[in-house]
Amino acid sequence: MREAVVSMPEFPTLLADLSIRGSAKAREKVGVLMRKMMEADLDCYVEGNPLVH
Repeated sequence: MREAVVSMPEFPTLLADLSIRGSAKAREKVGVLMRKMMEADLDCYVEGNPLVH
């Protein structure tokens, strides 16, 4: 997931556009992808923070 965002900077914009203009199924799938992206970001912060361990 991180590789997609880094290699394609417009990826989050594409997801946002689909979440607004896409079909109900597309919006549902985009919601899942966005949640996974947020979870991956949070995991990165938690794993990188020595105070949490």
